[in-house]
Amino acid sequence: MIAALDVDYRDDRVVTAVVGFVAWTDAVASFEKTQLSMYPPAEYDPGSFYKRELPYLLAILEGLAPDIIVVDGFVTLDHGAKGLGAHLRDQLL
Repeated sequence: MIAALDVDYRDDRVVTAVVGFVAWTDAVASFEKTQLSMYPPAEYDPGSFYKRELPYLLAILEGLAPDIIVVDGFVTLDHGAKGLGAHLRDQLL
């Protein structure tokens, strides 16, 4: 399964979504799931974006076991530093 994830930040809440597909060529998702957090998001910390987004991604992936995860964030940053994708991978291994 392929899981595509994203987090939407509002002033007073956070919405996280995952859409699952069996194959890249699927015209229709095999499942969709959203989660709503009624708390304001943490402040953005340049260079540490993963601290803001990672908890929401881990929460929506709970109980799922995708083979591939597509996330809107870098795996590595400049000079080889870990980005959101690398931190997510580390948490899921």
